[in-house]
Amino acid sequence: MVRQWQQLFHGKRYSFTEMQNPDFIKIAEAYQIPAAKVTEQKNLEAELKKMLAAETSYFLEVVVEKEDNVFPMVPAGAGVAEIILEIPKQT
Repeated sequence: MVRQWQQLFHGKRYSFTEMQNPDFIKIAEAYQIPAAKVTEQKNLEAELKKMLAAETSYFLEVVVEKEDNVFPMVPAGAGVAEIILEIPKQT
């Protein structure tokens, strides 16, 4: 989300947002938690169904593109009525 704020509110001036994640699947497996990783959208629905059908804990890692954003979001200092639902259009 820090990267998203830098993109939307600070002209894409990125600082300290490059992520190097651990292998979350191996971590889940170390705790005997079933896990899966989705890297393509075409596989997402099947993996979600598998996760929802699990009768125990289940870890699903969904990989998204670097500049995919999370919406809705409320900007700093704004109220809920000022929620952003998509990337604001550039004027």
